[in-house]
Amino acid sequence: MCVLGGDVGATGTSASRRASVLVVDDDERVRRVFLAALRHGGYETLEATDGWSALELLEERSADLALVDMGMPGMSGIELASAIRRDPRHQAMGILFVSGDGALDSKLAGLDAGANDYLVKPVELRELLARVAAQLRDRSQWLARLDQQLAARSQLARRIVELDRTVPLAVLERELLDVLTTELPLLELSITAPEPTGSEHDEAFAVLTPGAGTGSSVRVRVPLRFAGNLVGVIDVSVDHGGAQLAVSTLSDLAPQLGAVVADSVSRQSSARDARGWLDELLASGGLHPVYQPIVSLHDQAVVGYEGLSRFGDGTRPDIAFARASQAGFGAELETEAIERHLDAADALAPDTWLSLNVSAATLLAGAAEEQLGSAGRPLIIELTENEHVDDYAGVRDRLVDLPDVGLAVDDTGAGYASLRHIFELRPDLVKLDRSWCAGIDADPVRQALVHGLIGFSAAFDAQLVAEGVERELEAETLHQLGVPLAQGFLFGRPAPAC
Repeated sequence: MCVLGGDVGATGTSASRRASVLVVDDDERVRRVFLAALRHGGYETLEATDGWSALELLEERSADLALVDMGMPGMSGIELASAIRRDPRHQAMGILFVSGDGALDSKLAGLDAGANDYLVKPVELRELLARVAAQLRDRSQWLARLDQQLAARSQLARRIVELDRTVPLAVLERELLDVLTTELPLLELSITAPEPTGSEHDEAFAVLTPGAGTGSSVRVRVPLRFAGNLVGVIDVSVDHGGAQLAVSTLSDLAPQLGAVVADSVSRQSSARDARGWLDELLASGGLHPVYQPIVSLHDQAVVGYEGLSRFGDGTRPDIAFARASQAGFGAELETEAIERHLDAADALAPDTWLSLNVSAATLLAGAAEEQLGSAGRPLIIELTENEHVDDYAGVRDRLVDLPDVGLAVDDTGAGYASLRHIFELRPDLVKLDRSWCAGIDADPVRQALVHGLIGFSAAFDAQLVAEGVERELEAETLHQLGVPLAQGFLFGRPAPAC
């Protein structure tokens, strides 16, 4: 053997450190020559005299490549390589066997054991360093590809968890296909419910499409779990050459896919339950309208009514409408309520207007447009200030097309949301929340706030309606402040139309 002259640069896995090489050889003279050559080549070095000490060292340190004598006593090089490959922490480490046996069978045995390359003694040190550099260069490129793949899968995972889980499963399948085809050559995708029994869902697996030959598509199925429970199986068709990548990628993304599918399935189950509840409720006549008078504080004459919904099973109206909305039936329940309110309102005084609660979503969808446009009396649509409105202009445009239909902002408080609702919607009525009116006769701060809101609303030609008025002193104070309209138990409780 000869010691290499000149300098050979070390090929590292990262620009921030030098690559490290572990030399494992029971012959101290050979080990020293290899260590000197490697250090001269710019590598960090580790050494071990046998397989057992090498494994102990790898428990504490990591190496980019191991230069292993194949014929060591005790634990052979093949046994050491097998042990290294069984450890997930070191599976990517390069292994270069050195042996005095150049027979083909010996080389094949070493490569089968997990070695990346094989050198026959006596070793030319320039060749040794060249092969070390080649192995580390390949490993560096492999790690770079792995980093790219991990970054791509992280991006896929983020896109998957951001998908809309409220859509039906069939729509979710199409959206998942669009997301996954950015990285995988998928042809088709479906999600199926788990079978009651069967171990085939325990592992990811690929199955050749029946009757297909070389170059055909491959069917890949991966189980999806959430909170330890099997929630479905993702089933894809992929080009033959992409089966391994599909199995690997889908297995890595299984936690995110499982969470999204579980949420979608749960929502659909809730929607089916809500659908049954709504059908039963409406079929049994469980929704019935009541009306609360709205009076002029000048003479307490009734000028209008607010229509309120009540449910025979005792469900609170806000909960009932929220449940229907979350299940996708909000507009249906609202239009049913509007129709029943308009029918029963025929018994109200004809010279009064009727105020109805309608969500911005139902108004923008035009679901109740025909009903609201043919009411036969002036209407006021109430939007709560707690409701998020994305399209203020759209709400205003819808009302322009509805004759004799005005707008009210309900539950108005002192916050920014209230003022923005008024500013953006330019309502005809601004309804003061009960929290503003209760005890206002003895509260100068509330009086000042109401006085300020009167001026703010007047700039938009809007009138104030005080809600929840229960005492004469409250009504008198509100009237003195300039609030023209009010409703509350003082003037009448919600009741069926007579």
